[in-house]
Amino acid sequence: PEQFDFREITPKIDIGKLRLDAACNQFAIDKDADLPIWIWLLESPESPIALPGSLDLYGHDCIHLLLNRGVSAYDEAFVIGFTMGNSDRIKPHHIAIIKTFSRFIYPNPFKFTLSHLQVFDLGFMYGQQVKYRNIHKEVFDVYKNWTIEDLRIRYGISLGELQALWMVEEILFAE
Repeated sequence: PEQFDFREITPKIDIGKLRLDAACNQFAIDKDADLPIWIWLLESPESPIALPGSLDLYGHDCIHLLLNRGVSAYDEAFVIGFTMGNSDRIKPHHIAIIKTFSRFIYPNPFKFTLSHLQVFDLGFMYGQQVKYRNIHKEVFDVYKNWTIEDLRIRYGISLGELQALWMVEEILFAE
């Protein structure tokens, strides 16, 4: 949809027919230079201390689209949880680090509340359940002409499962 605000995506609106590159170009809002140093240190693959599941902004935006998520703090929490949960290198101390930093050290608007961290847990759980591992290591440029739906099929991401998790999230955290 040309008039659709991609930042307002929810799992209720299926964007699966769109090509990845076209959707990503409309979705992208952040630039590396805009990210606070703490986020870059923990979440950028170029950082020497990046946590498992870290990926560049283009890849991060692609994951947002594959998961049908917008850019709210809940969406960010779900996406970060998903990529960390999908990594085969994740350890409990990595989860403690991201939760501590995102709750207490990240600046606003990047800071998470306890509710956001519970949504992180939903994303983490879903990332662990998806059979395709280490999605964060994919070079999404290779798939720029694929539809989002075809990529979901490739990675075993189910829009129905995402919609079910969204309903849980809405029940728990309706604002």
